[in-house]
Amino acid sequence: MPIFRGARYQRGHGLDNILGGLFRSIILPFIKRNVPMLAGKAIKTGINLASDASRGVPFKQSFKKHVPKALKETFEDVKFQSGSGASKSKHRRRRRSRRGGQRYNDIFA
Repeated sequence: MPIFRGARYQRGHGLDNILGGLFRSIILPFIKRNVPMLAGKAIKTGINLASDASRGVPFKQSFKKHVPKALKETFEDVKFQSGSGASKSKHRRRRRSRRGGQRYNDIFA
């Protein structure tokens, strides 16, 4: 009786395919949604550090003041999900009658 026997070793794809799909579907959209906000927060924090340095505040003290606050605000503003849920159907489906599309006329009505 003939029996099918597949390849002895799998070649190609494997773990790289799984990680690539994960990157394309989850990580890359997450980065695209949050990079503008992260860049804005980083610039704002840098400006605050520079203004403190111009006033003569030690860098370490200024860093301890502004960076934790910026990290907290950033974490609160990060968007983890996207989309608006399942889309609704644009067309309503008509129900078929049991009699093959013909209207049933009641003889007693």
